Amino acid sequence: MLPLPGAVVGAAPDGGVAAHYGDPSREQRRLAAGRAVVDLGNLAVVAVTGSDRLSWLDTLTSQRVRDLAPGAARAAAPSCCCWTSTAASSTPPRWWTTARPPT
Repeated sequence: MLPLPGAVVGAAPDGGVAAHYGDPSREQRRLAAGRAVVDLGNLAVVAVTGSDRLSWLDTLTSQRVRDLAPGAARAAAPSCCCWTSTAASSTPPRWWTTARPPT
């Protein structure tokens, strides 16, 4: 989405995606109203499988995820015990957790 008019490149750790398109306040209001999208292409995807996947993720994240219905999603950050601060970033990584039916 960086080629779109007005795109401002995000700073680390969001490099490679747009931080905003010229009016961050308006864009945030549109996001809150469900009338905008965000490029999350800089985030990795990790699949966790098994019958205990949600309860295990529940112990690792800042959000309660064990009760997510299939297809539901919730933003979460790792609990403080499972990330290490580095010189590059003292901010914990961000996660997006989506429940999928077991396969």
